Formats: sequence, C-alpha cells, structure tokens
Amino acid sequence: MDDAADPADEVIASAREAFKRGDNIFEYTVSAILESAYTGARYGRPFKAVQNMSLQNQICNQGWELVNGSVSKWDPSNSAYMVRFYLFRRCEANFEA
Repeated sequence: MDDAADPADEVIASAREAFKRGDNIFEYTVSAILESAYTGARYGRPFKAVQNMSLQNQICNQGWELVNGSVSKWDPSNSAYMVRFYLFRRCEANFEA
C-alpha cells in the first residue's frame, strides 16, 4: 500500500474478498490513539468521545452484519492506545452489488 492510499479502502476490499470467498466471519481491529497527553491527564478523556462508524457501516454493506464490538481495557499506566475489536457474520441481505 502506498503512503497516499486510504487504509479504509484496504479493509473494505478485504471484507468484499472474504464475502466473495464464502467466509462466514470477518474480523476488524482498530487502535485509538491519544488526542493529547494533557487532555487525558486533565479531563480523563484521552480518546475521541464519538468514533466515526462509517467504516463499520461500509463493511456491513459488503455483506456483513456486526455481531460484537469490544474495547480492550485501558490501562492508565500504559495509555498509548486502546484497541477495538469488531466481529461480523455473513449477511446476504446486506450485500450491495
């Protein structure tokens, strides 16, 4: 992938390929990074309060249905990032040709 490419395009392509291959499950993982150390220390909210869900919606449009989403426990002693896990199952009705 070149530096100018949008990483979301690669995820959508992977979801499409997995659906066409006949996979029953698709997993997507994303890390959230600190907006600023000061904000986190002062207000206790170092991560964006509202996450953009457009990528997850685009994955659903490739023939998937969100089954579960979870967030790894944030440890204040290691606040570089937290990880979100999304698990999708095949859903023929969601496929947009």
